Amino acid sequence: MKKSETWKTNNRKIWANAGEKGLNITKDELHGIVEGLTGKDSIGELTIKEQQTVIKDLYRRQGKTYYYPRTSYQSNKMTQDEYIMKLTRQLGWITDENKIDMKRLNGFIKKRINIQVDHLKWLNTRQKSKVIEGLKSMVKRKAKVT
Repeated sequence: MKKSETWKTNNRKIWANAGEKGLNITKDELHGIVEGLTGKDSIGELTIKEQQTVIKDLYRRQGKTYYYPRTSYQSNKMTQDEYIMKLTRQLGWITDENKIDMKRLNGFIKKRINIQVDHLKWLNTRQKSKVIEGLKSMVKRKAKVT
């Protein structure tokens, strides 16, 4: 059976959070956690949902919060990134090549939303929600003016 990219990414997250930069636990300890949570003794046998359960537990043990990524059953909905791009197009933040003016968007994020990041991809779900609300209010104001 061919594994999906999501499955592979989740598998990497499990090993990364268990490794030296995460909890720094042994392979046997990790397999014990996995078996306790899912009843399976092999990480390779986990489904995506079970992987997310393990990742969430590893994050919790580190004192972090895990935000679930969008899954395939939600693919018919617009992602936050896509919605941000749609709003920036409505505001006319487009370069000469008809692409989003990322410099202007990043400046908006830093100055108006007060989030110090270099790129949209580094924002978490809550921060993207703040950006969306700020852009929506600007679109609403622009509509009132015209």
